[in-house]
Order: sequence, then C-alpha cells, then structure tokens
Amino acid sequence: MTTYRIYLLDYADKIQSLRMMELPDDAAALLEACDLLRESGTSGGIEIWAGERIVGRISTERKSA
Repeated sequence: MTTYRIYLLDYADKIQSLRMMELPDDAAALLEACDLLRESGTSGGIEIWAGERIVGRISTERKSA
C-alpha cells in the first residue's frame, strides 16, 4: 500500500483541502480522487501525489452563471 495525498484545489489553484489515503496503486488513487472531485461540487480540480512524485492532476472548467 502507498500513501497518497489528494489535494482539492480552488479555481485559483490554491489548496482547499487535503485527503491522505492508503491505496494499492496509482489507478486506485486516481479513481478515489475523481470521486472526491465529484463530491466536492465546487472544486477547481485535484492533484494526486505519492511522496514527491505527482501521480496526476485533473482540472475542471469554471461554470458560468
């Protein structure tokens, strides 16, 4: 198992919150991160890190009113 840090970002790419998770691999970390992004509803995106290695980044487009 690997410890992953999943950062929820706002639209200015500033960290809104951090979740740390023990997961078996990068694919599982990406799936968990996508779930967190979907649940947050207001986040500008996510970054997933394992130690000093970035696993991935997913940005969302800002919705206009």
